[in-house]
Amino acid sequence: MKNPLLIKFISMGLIFSLFLVSCKKEIKRFIDPEDANYSADIRFISKAINKNPDNAENYYKRANTFFFEDNYKEALLDIKVAIELNPENGYYYYKQGEYYMAGDTADAKSAEKSYLKAIELEPSLEDARLRYGILLFAKQRYPETVEQMKKALELNPSNADALFFLGMVNKETGDTAKAIERFQETANTNNTYFNAYMQLALLYLQSDQDMALRYVDNALRIDDFSDEALYTKGLILQNKGEVELSKGFYKKTIESNPGHRLAYYNLAFIESQQNNLNQALVHLGRLIEVDPEYAVAYHFRGAIFMELNNKEKALLDLEKALKLDPYNEEIKIDLDKLKM
Repeated sequence: MKNPLLIKFISMGLIFSLFLVSCKKEIKRFIDPEDANYSADIRFISKAINKNPDNAENYYKRANTFFFEDNYKEALLDIKVAIELNPENGYYYYKQGEYYMAGDTADAKSAEKSYLKAIELEPSLEDARLRYGILLFAKQRYPETVEQMKKALELNPSNADALFFLGMVNKETGDTAKAIERFQETANTNNTYFNAYMQLALLYLQSDQDMALRYVDNALRIDDFSDEALYTKGLILQNKGEVELSKGFYKKTIESNPGHRLAYYNLAFIESQQNNLNQALVHLGRLIEVDPEYAVAYHFRGAIFMELNNKEKALLDLEKALKLDPYNEEIKIDLDKLKM
């Protein structure tokens, strides 16, 4: 005869299992709050979702948590549930667009649809207009970019990002004067806007070295470890003829970013101009270590070996350069000279 107490516990277990199965069917995206494969934050929100599976905001909160954990696939799955539960919420569509654009496999087409839906539902959603405008800029759809940025500015005249991208459109379409005006306006709106100062420095690089220096110094005030800003300052100083100072900034650039090709190249160029050929070879050797497929470095080093009358090494470098860049006539000319 079976034990009545055992039968009771078995029955209770079956009822509990059926309850869990039923709950999972009701919950749009079930995550076990005890599953240690997820973070404590995800498990905490999952408890709230499992208690109230029709609350769209909790799915959005979990999606955003996944997003900040760089788990974009899970973020998209959750935001889709939030949208299913509350399809009139424009902010959810905006966030969905952000998730589509995140990571290495950005889905610009889906992101665009999401941003457009967000704007349709909530025309005053400033961030959606801004992000959509940035996406349009990346696609070189400049008139549409301007339209979205101007609408973002109507909502918030102090939106420095919108001002900046209007400047970028001016730059890309050849209106340098207007681009400078926009970038200055951006910097006036937000005096810690690094990219505005960098764009101003680059735009003045060919025409006014002192102005370029002023703006790159502002960029370095914001981020004194930026390899981009350090390199640009080195370039400005080199243009001004202050080559020893420029060498110092190229070296700082390499400290900040050991893979910065142009800093090695410019150091080698300056050393060769100062007839420090062996030191130039050191910089070029490091450049080739950084980028073994950089034909220009082999060509430059081959030319220095020619100058030092080391024909064997010059030949090796020039042949390597030609292999990497087989249509370069200058390399062919130097090889012909070497073989004469």
